[in-house]
Amino acid sequence: MSKRLFLIDGTALAYRSFFAFQGTGRAPLTTKDGHPTAATYGFCTTLRALLEREQPDAVAIAFDGPRADLLRTKIYPEYKSTRTKMPDEMAVQLDDIREAARGFGLPIVESETHEADDVIGTLAVQGRDAGMEVFVVTGDKDFLQIVDEHIKLWNLRSSTSKPEIFDAAACEAKWGVGPTAMVDLLALMGDSSDNVPGVPKVGQKTAVELLQQFGSLDGIYQHLDEVKKPSIQQSLRDNRDKALLSQQLVTLQLDLPLGVELDAIGPATPDPDKLRPLFQRLEFKNLLADLAAKATPQEQVEQHYTTVASPAELDALLRRLGATERFAVAAETTGKRVQDKALVGVAFAEAPGRASYVPLDGTAGARAAVLESSARCSPRRRRRRTCTTQAPDDRAAERRLTLAGVGTDTMLASYCAEPGLRSHALGDLALQHFAYKKTSEKDVLGSGRKQRTFAELDPALVGDYVCEEADLVLRLGVPLRRRCSATAPRRSTANWSCRWCRCCSTWSAAASRSTCPTCSGCPPTCRPASTRCRPASTNAPARSSTSARRSSSARCCSRTSRCTASPTCPSPSARRRASTRPITTCSRSSPNTTRCRRWCSSGAS
Repeated sequence: MSKRLFLIDGTALAYRSFFAFQGTGRAPLTTKDGHPTAATYGFCTTLRALLEREQPDAVAIAFDGPRADLLRTKIYPEYKSTRTKMPDEMAVQLDDIREAARGFGLPIVESETHEADDVIGTLAVQGRDAGMEVFVVTGDKDFLQIVDEHIKLWNLRSSTSKPEIFDAAACEAKWGVGPTAMVDLLALMGDSSDNVPGVPKVGQKTAVELLQQFGSLDGIYQHLDEVKKPSIQQSLRDNRDKALLSQQLVTLQLDLPLGVELDAIGPATPDPDKLRPLFQRLEFKNLLADLAAKATPQEQVEQHYTTVASPAELDALLRRLGATERFAVAAETTGKRVQDKALVGVAFAEAPGRASYVPLDGTAGARAAVLESSARCSPRRRRRRTCTTQAPDDRAAERRLTLAGVGTDTMLASYCAEPGLRSHALGDLALQHFAYKKTSEKDVLGSGRKQRTFAELDPALVGDYVCEEADLVLRLGVPLRRRCSATAPRRSTANWSCRWCRCCSTWSAAASRSTCPTCSGCPPTCRPASTRCRPASTNAPARSSTSARRSSSARCCSRTSRCTASPTCPSPSARRRASTRPITTCSRSSPNTTRCRRWCSSGAS
């Protein structure tokens, strides 16, 4: 059996993927940062489906070069000039698309002076001459001119599950002429998508009739007087130059010098190490899940999941947890409504890959005994626990399962670290951080009429599922805490307090050591430095007022708005007040709020 060579028109696939999501009424595909991903996603899904279905012996992909440098543009400057500019949302994805092609293990073949059509045509002829079965993956009808017994067109406009394959017979059935006459057909009728002029008044139907009668474009002009319709005959005579130019534009160049040999093109070899960071950055969860199911992204974590079957095993587990610095908790419930939910069991992960499941499947007395024993594992003040949001519902607290000393909640930590993510579920987080595909609830419970509840399943089966959750929670705690620490705002070490600034006439939360860089008086949080601390129109609050304005980090009572500076204060009234009677600080205020910010911040005492 002959080897099969697949040649993919990368530019056509990228355009098709981009416009497949346009005008559908759905929100555009973007990452949490707003980076468009529709074209890249469609490109990757189509490419993956094609490679999995066809499994070619050799495959390569070609992209168009810069339009200004193309040879056809030099011959006919108006070539493709009617095409609209590539949308910006697609242009920013071209690098991602190329990176995806390389990640799937496809060699990218390009020419600086010719289009991808000529590159693919050259490789197709080389593959045919080498005895290979060649499939050109594109939606461009220009490639029909090279279709023969060994070269076929894999129509990109059809479904990847049921692709439309054009051979010579299919080409003639669709267009009325065989592949050898396609160049002359396009030269006569033109091509509006590429701005190929063709011959005015000659459409597809007329061009097919002429070619069926005279055989070729040269045959038409050799027997021009035999054309029956006078208007068509005159148009052909007046526009012969356009016909010959169009013939030159639509003819594929099949002898280009390429930088890759046909022998160097082999089967696709997807590289998970290249695809994984791309899928994570672009937030392709489905593709990442498929990738996770095929390859292990990190060092294999050996899993030891056990189910506690006796009080002795439970006591041993609780002793180990009591001696552990950090452990994870996950629980499973049954019931659809909140008021009907019942706790089925709890899993504890004490180390990566090591977890134990405690089933609560006995009588009410047995369940109470198990929970009572678990209470002995209450964390000390210094101990930190990691729990997941898939833990029991609030009603579980009524069953005396109280989580104290929780150090990390995976869903909450994920939201704090990356609030733009579409999902913070445990399975999605495992995909994002470990490229690990978590067992789904549907795989365990089933679906439809055969769906069961966790209470109806074997405890060992439920234990593996819940232990996996606890294990992932424990492992996710480290990267999530690291990301939260990296994104948390830094706190100032200054002594912050709320003050009434006479210069700015407003309450201000400012550090005692921070002063305005312009006048060395008002703290920077009072007013912007660009205003040079001009007095505001806001009046100081009345002394009898018991309310105070709130600042961003403190609250102060208006009773402390009077200046209590020393006799060296430049304010005469302040010196008189300071010398006659002391000012009592309001109990609702910070002790530091009774000093005039403008004077005292400059260093006076």
